[in-house]
Amino acid sequence: MTPPIQPIGRVAFTSKLTAASGLQRYIILTVRDDARSSDVLVQQSVNTWQAYNCWGGQSLYAWNSEGQVPAQKISFNRPYFINHGTGDFLGNQFGGSEMNMLRFLEREGYDVTYATDVDLHQQGVALLSSHKAFLCVGHDEYWSYQMRAAVQQARDQGKLLGFFGANCVYWQVRNANSVVSPQVANRTLVGYKEAAEQRDPYYLSGNPANYEYITTRFRDLPDPPYNVVDAVARPENTLMGVMFHGDQANADIVVSNASSWVYMGTGVVKGTAFVGMLGYEDDTLFDNQNTPAGLQVVAESPDPYGLSYMGTHVAASGAVIFATGSMQWNWGLDDYNVPQSKSSRLNIAAQQTTRNILARFAAGRVPSAPAGFLATPGPAQIALSWAGAVTATSYNVYRATSPGRGRESLQDRRHRHDVHGFDSGPQHLVLLSGERGERVRRKQQVDRGDRCPVAALAPDEPCRLGERTHRDGDLRSYGPLRSAVLPGSRECEFVLGHHACRHRQRGAAVLNHCDCDTKFIWGCGRALRLAGRFAIGDQATR
Repeated sequence: MTPPIQPIGRVAFTSKLTAASGLQRYIILTVRDDARSSDVLVQQSVNTWQAYNCWGGQSLYAWNSEGQVPAQKISFNRPYFINHGTGDFLGNQFGGSEMNMLRFLEREGYDVTYATDVDLHQQGVALLSSHKAFLCVGHDEYWSYQMRAAVQQARDQGKLLGFFGANCVYWQVRNANSVVSPQVANRTLVGYKEAAEQRDPYYLSGNPANYEYITTRFRDLPDPPYNVVDAVARPENTLMGVMFHGDQANADIVVSNASSWVYMGTGVVKGTAFVGMLGYEDDTLFDNQNTPAGLQVVAESPDPYGLSYMGTHVAASGAVIFATGSMQWNWGLDDYNVPQSKSSRLNIAAQQTTRNILARFAAGRVPSAPAGFLATPGPAQIALSWAGAVTATSYNVYRATSPGRGRESLQDRRHRHDVHGFDSGPQHLVLLSGERGERVRRKQQVDRGDRCPVAALAPDEPCRLGERTHRDGDLRSYGPLRSAVLPGSRECEFVLGHHACRHRQRGAAVLNHCDCDTKFIWGCGRALRLAGRFAIGDQATR
């Protein structure tokens, strides 16, 4: 088939096939441009489309297979039965939402390219290397070991991940060669599912080296009888933070943390409801010791099984991972197929939330904090040194010379900096942050409020003062910051979280999503000399 126009690196065609009998079926052609980089790569979930496709009499499910007997192997060399394939993509059934997200991305002008999960299985992490972020946007239930390994490797390299759906990465499948043409790879999808213990030859072989590829749920592989110890064959929440727990929801997503960066400019408050955007499958938190450290829950929503959660976290590489925990989130972005298959769920706040997430993704991964920050007072300066952060391309040094006043930051690409010209005074503080590659036209400046009552703080309580940030230009400087204050002193030391900034456009006070999201908080107190290191404070500069 020759496309009628030049492919443009995106889903471009839905084709109608007409047989001599007059019967018709539709298929989707995913146009892939491997030579082009993009901010966002969107994965189309063709594995799941085929898993549900019952053309010829069987799918991977009993309920729509002849005789209520599911297949364990299904072929990509089949048309799609009515409402499958193209129907899944367009949202004709099963809460489909891919088309809604794609229409939103294209309408908003995002730099986006497309691929299928079979492409990811074949090419591995190489497919993701020229894209900043990877989006899983639909009913993406069936993954191969190779797919998940590639996404986890990309995450560990700093690629950002967005799961705008639910029930993702649930069943493990294997890809096999075509039965009709054995030389053609990846045309058969293998999934024994509930019968894996009785019928999957990879388990029946008795060879533990095969067990990580057994086609059961990912969450079952570490447990008996499989007992797999493998970084990929683990519960889904190790990757996403949440994982599937039910398929009968049709409710509201309820905001629980309105101060999160994801809600910047939305106007939501705690308890705000995104009406009708929870379901029909949704995810929750599991107490299985696999929830990623630092997971920030941003929505906590009642569902028929208890509570569903939406959340975000930052991996050790600096990669941001976001998961809606709901298949119907994308219905708030676009009204495609309304009212034919659903009522309108269009939601302006959900659209802005999605813009915020995509803006964070476009900015790239969050630099890690420089380690080993050492401040050494000299006769007329303070000598700073630190270990480099692998995700930072340069560093910013900030100093305050009096309460309520800050000086312009000094940018340095080395791992040391001498700060000169300190005046005598009760308040000297130095902060250090990593930055990634963007020229700053005007440095950040922060004013702090009154001193905090240091003596009243608990040992691990952060010193939180009045804070304000200013932005001009494309500053891509992300926390966390480290202060030069040391544990054991009466200064406040803390690792800062991430907080989106406000950017007001000329001529109108319009909140705009922007790349700056560093939150500066100034410490207070008096400095103490500890084991040869110095906290910067009262008269500690000389």
